[in-house]
Amino acid sequence: STTIRMRKDSIIWMNVKKLGIEAARVQITPDSIYFLNRLTREYAIYDMAFLKRQFNLPLDFADLQELILGNAVMVEADGLEAKVEKIQHLLEGEQSGVNTTYTLNGLTYLLEGIKVDSPREDWEVRIDQGEFGGEANYGNFPYFRNFNIASKDTGPIGLVLKFLKIDLNVPKKIQFEIPSKYTEMR
Repeated sequence: STTIRMRKDSIIWMNVKKLGIEAARVQITPDSIYFLNRLTREYAIYDMAFLKRQFNLPLDFADLQELILGNAVMVEADGLEAKVEKIQHLLEGEQSGVNTTYTLNGLTYLLEGIKVDSPREDWEVRIDQGEFGGEANYGNFPYFRNFNIASKDTGPIGLVLKFLKIDLNVPKKIQFEIPSKYTEMR
């Protein structure tokens, strides 16, 4: 299970537990990624370009923040073309060799899917989301997300998120310290 806390445009903080024990802690800022492995007592600090180098994905802090919230990571709005397929509405566009398709439910217009790919760099990201619930001051929040990432460098990677509870606009303490006894990952 994971607890995620965000402060808009400044920090994403995650606490990952396995069998009720904290296994890892991650803090992401607009310019850095900090990672603590509690099980091995190791840490790592990366710049945001790490995501591009490691996974060949052009993600920045703002994109990560939007994906966690279930929002679209936008290409230029004037570059989108609308289509209707069966009961879904598709918005498709291309920018700098990256293709993006947003799938909206034809009845509710809620964002149910995002596909971003780069044929030239041979990578693809698919996000399916659902189980929308109304949240005060936010609207319909997708409680379920299925992320599938594939590239020639990483192979397939999958991540399923199921949000059980969200608190919006509630101040929360965010703490991240690297203990002195931890060693840097190699």
